[in-house]
Amino acid sequence: MSIRKFVSLNLFFILILLILTGIVLYIMPPGRIAYWTRWTFLGLDKEAWDNLHITFGFLFIIFGLWHVYLNWNLLWRYLQSTNLIIFTTLFNLFFIVASIKNWPPVNWIINLEEKIKNSWKVNKFKPPFPHAELLALNRLAIRLGLSSQEAVNILERNGIKVDSPNETLKEISKRNNIPPYKIYELLKAHTRIKIPQRGNRRGFRKNY
Repeated sequence: MSIRKFVSLNLFFILILLILTGIVLYIMPPGRIAYWTRWTFLGLDKEAWDNLHITFGFLFIIFGLWHVYLNWNLLWRYLQSTNLIIFTTLFNLFFIVASIKNWPPVNWIINLEEKIKNSWKVNKFKPPFPHAELLALNRLAIRLGLSSQEAVNILERNGIKVDSPNETLKEISKRNNIPPYKIYELLKAHTRIKIPQRGNRRGFRKNY
């Protein structure tokens, strides 16, 4: 087997995966919504898509450097072309500056991403506080005026298995294949206290 062909073919497949994961991350809902609703695409949630993108980005670096090593003689000839070097440098320098300064056409790409992400039903599924899915069930129960056992009983009556009140909503959600927001809504329906408005994070900071 030719090493050069092996490296080139792997770079091709890695590029395809990076394009796919990049597009998915570009169009998916904001992180707080994706986690709270357990958003998935092709059966994979945000965390899985993040992991894929990072993994294949790392592989791209390895195989990219390997590809440069195998094709160094050809690349060296390219580097000896003054006009090509000047044009390539200016081309990339422009996009570096445009990204930092938020110039067109880079800001078009950024604005489109924000528009796509804001098109999701953000307000409908907005979590009550940042990273609410990472809060332990017993801590959430306290916030809702319930005991840990009451919270467990409520969930189990609705067919949601809970191994321990120390589990986070994310862990319970993953095991039962149900979005964290549905767990929260079930518990909130039995609360005996007034739920703080979403903009009030003071109590959250004290207990989380």
